[in-house]
Amino acid sequence: VSTQSTGSTSRLLFKMCWYRTFVLLVFFYTFTVDGIFSPIDNCPALPPHTPVDVNDLSPADISVVINMGDSITAGFGLNGAEGFLDEFRGQSFPIGGDVGAPTVFNFIKHFNPNVFGSSVGSHLVELPGEAYYPSDGLNAAQSNADSTNYDYQIQHILDVISGSSVNISEWKLFNILMGANDACPICEDNPLPSVQKAAADYKTRLGNAIQLIYSKIPKVIVNILPMFNVSGVYELTRNSTYCFIFHDVIPVECPCAFSSDINQRTFMDDVLTAYREKVVELSNEWRAKNLPDFSVIYQPFTTNLKIPSLAYLSTLDCFHPSKLAHQSLAIATWNSLITPFAKKKTTWDPSETLQCPTASSRIFTS
Repeated sequence: VSTQSTGSTSRLLFKMCWYRTFVLLVFFYTFTVDGIFSPIDNCPALPPHTPVDVNDLSPADISVVINMGDSITAGFGLNGAEGFLDEFRGQSFPIGGDVGAPTVFNFIKHFNPNVFGSSVGSHLVELPGEAYYPSDGLNAAQSNADSTNYDYQIQHILDVISGSSVNISEWKLFNILMGANDACPICEDNPLPSVQKAAADYKTRLGNAIQLIYSKIPKVIVNILPMFNVSGVYELTRNSTYCFIFHDVIPVECPCAFSSDINQRTFMDDVLTAYREKVVELSNEWRAKNLPDFSVIYQPFTTNLKIPSLAYLSTLDCFHPSKLAHQSLAIATWNSLITPFAKKKTTWDPSETLQCPTASSRIFTS
């Protein structure tokens, strides 16, 4: 074999190796960083199952996913400063439907390809009472919404369902994460309400919303994610010049969380703690009814939720969850859903890996 031939072969092998490495790098970047690969892809399919009642639901039995909330589940700030004032609803952790995005909706879709309701893509921030975009699907969350906006969001959900081909008798997972905008300005109220009064009002509004859902939408498991204490953002961001300037110049985004007065931050956290207690009360009250086609559950991992680092906050405003946070919250929510209540976590572990359900897995109501 000639030296020239050997050299050509070596160069060809080098090019082939380089090309394969390049393809693998592109695959890794595209499918991992941009969310095209999802951890649920490694989970085997679930066998056919016919649920007896709401307490016997496998993840594959869910045919419709619904969401109510505020800017957190609207996906505001998810893509950081690059996303500016857009909401990236397709990657919202409970209901985003962008291809491959690690969300609860897409985790369910892995087992039931016909599941309906996801929000997709992105669009300019959408405020309470504004018209919804078609791409919002059954994600009724609107930025800056609070518990006074439940009725408007429920009406949107009813409109979408009635205008779709959804079989109303199919099982539905109805997610709710709301409370930040009730508590964030509360330390500035004059007169300042008592913690007990603020919590009682919150329970009344949420309770009325659940009653309305029960009266209008059959076969529902309401999944509440109690709002966590948000004052941790103060200590986490105080040494960031950008974050300090942002909230000094624009002091309208959760003023109680970014207040230099520890008494205001503590009061807000006390209110949020009381909100969570009311969520537990509502869940217990509804589950005590032992209804065959309706239940209200909550996921306790938000009880002692701590934000681990700035990486989990949006680079836009140092407050909203980043893409990394949404992905971690999706896994935490999913794992909690399929874990018996006695074994559910009361803290958030951002490093936890996704659990694959088995034939005996259920969306546990107790």
